[in-house]
Amino acid sequence: MSRRFVLSLLALSLGTVLLAAQGGDGLQSGPKDGKFLPGPLECYILNAKHLKSKEKQAFHCLVCQYALSPAVLVFVRDRDADKEKDAVIDALLKRLEEAVPEYKRFEMRAGVVFLSPDAQSSVSNLKEDDPDKLLEEAKKRDAVYARLTEKAAGFKDVDVAVYPGDSPKGYNINPKADVTILFLWKLKVVSNQAFAPGALRVEDIDKLMTKVKDTLEPPKKKG
Repeated sequence: MSRRFVLSLLALSLGTVLLAAQGGDGLQSGPKDGKFLPGPLECYILNAKHLKSKEKQAFHCLVCQYALSPAVLVFVRDRDADKEKDAVIDALLKRLEEAVPEYKRFEMRAGVVFLSPDAQSSVSNLKEDDPDKLLEEAKKRDAVYARLTEKAAGFKDVDVAVYPGDSPKGYNINPKADVTILFLWKLKVVSNQAFAPGALRVEDIDKLMTKVKDTLEPPKKKG
């Protein structure tokens, strides 16, 4: 076996390990494993049952809400009329909906934040003052809210929210990442996975839930 062939195999193996470490597609998106969250996450929650006000929809900080509890926080680039993507995201949210009560003793939390430039408002876009553009902005925002409110209605234990932009400040969500999944505990990232468009699969969801289970309920050592 030639030295060049051996080196090629080693390089291929190392590349595979690095890709696995970075997530589903080798993308780095959001705070890395072992890092603390960069700060608050103020977004518009569409099914905010836990808010003190009577309003079911309002701007709220999910990081403040989750505090030190274990949580799965999903960032999804919002794209209308993508049935294949909707199906796998719905599958992920359903698994999280089941996990929250399953790990209630740990005060498990879960949320999905849809990243949508069309969700801009006077709160997030203070520079715009053209009446026509503001009207168009309002129409787009209302359409996004209406569509995602319908999705949020199917979930009781998963927070469904919208952020008006490509990435919350400091979170560095990769523009090439269609889905970024952070598993958190005590404000620190336990695991980070990022997926390009169409790359998230059911088996990836299974791996995530296994990671959650093994972290919260470590397997007992034999002997």
